[in-house]
Amino acid sequence: MAKPAQVDKRYNEDGTRRKCGAKKKNGELCRQNAMRNGRCKHHGGMSTSTKNPKGQAHPTNLLRHGIYAQSLSDEERELARTMQPGSVAEELVLCRLRLRRALEVQRKIDEAPLSRTNNAGMELSEVREEGAGNAGLPQRTTLVRKRADVQTIIDRLLGRIESLEKTQRELSKDGDPPPAQPSLPEFQAAAKKLLGEV
Repeated sequence: MAKPAQVDKRYNEDGTRRKCGAKKKNGELCRQNAMRNGRCKHHGGMSTSTKNPKGQAHPTNLLRHGIYAQSLSDEERELARTMQPGSVAEELVLCRLRLRRALEVQRKIDEAPLSRTNNAGMELSEVREEGAGNAGLPQRTTLVRKRADVQTIIDRLLGRIESLEKTQRELSKDGDPPPAQPSLPEFQAAAKKLLGEV
């Protein structure tokens, strides 16, 4: 099979050297000389791109590498096959439910932060086994628990909610401008779908 001819994009029609033109972090356009594909070496000019079986370039994000699939249980794999893509409203509902849960844990911690009987926010952090292999000593297992950093979790969820609300506003710019928050029926429908009540 013949390799497709690549158009040389190093020169303009008038014979002058073409510039890369990629947008840099500071907002300016790159002024480096372009390579064969029209970009400089810093912006993909050295890339030959991935090829499909016909020899045509295609995006690398279509490749399946299996990183996520390797960490899924059989039950999660089956669920992933049947799940429908969610909406931004469903993500907002889920994040707000998780935020409510985290705020409740923080409230319980604040009631008695130094109490040994207050188990709110505690998670297993280490398992120590002592006495194993020593003659005459019984093996003793010690579980070490620590309190989760709930404030960091709350901050992360607030940031995620803000990001989702911004995404929702941007997605709806095409049509009529929506309210800053999704309507109550939209939230109720998303919550029912999330809980499997639809």
